[in-house]
Amino acid sequence: METTDSRRVMRHIPTAQELIRRVDVLLRKRASVALDVLQAAEMTPEVRKAVEDRVTAATVWLDRACDLAKSRPTHTPSAPSTRILAALDKLVELLRAIDTATWAVCAPSNRFDPSRWEPLWQAVLAAGYSLDQALDTLVKVDSGVWWEVLDTSNREHLPIDLPVD
Repeated sequence: METTDSRRVMRHIPTAQELIRRVDVLLRKRASVALDVLQAAEMTPEVRKAVEDRVTAATVWLDRACDLAKSRPTHTPSAPSTRILAALDKLVELLRAIDTATWAVCAPSNRFDPSRWEPLWQAVLAAGYSLDQALDTLVKVDSGVWWEVLDTSNREHLPIDLPVD
């Protein structure tokens, strides 16, 4: 796929709309479930620290994605629950403002410029991985934590259509 000025479209990066959906729906759901279980459930200090560390790591990756999208949250709350949600809100806002004509288009190969979109996509993937690790740790406390994330009553976050029960 070529654009009019001979820049190649990077097919390994999702469209801007798909990335917004992934951040706003998938990552937000994972973060809210992790924070809800973290606040509600009784757990050992080791498990609590491990989950909080993974949520903090996800927040750092989301802040990195905001930096790559050319902005950083002006107010960073200190509580992990509000900090990760603020980072998600800011990233969605920044992704909605991205010019779709330049989204996922790499520079001409004769300039050897790296794309600024690949590191942003990698930061979003790393944030999702950190949240998945937090949820995997929370399975020790609440075995149904993944079922809350994969709740099929709201089918918006599912990549495929499931048959109606």
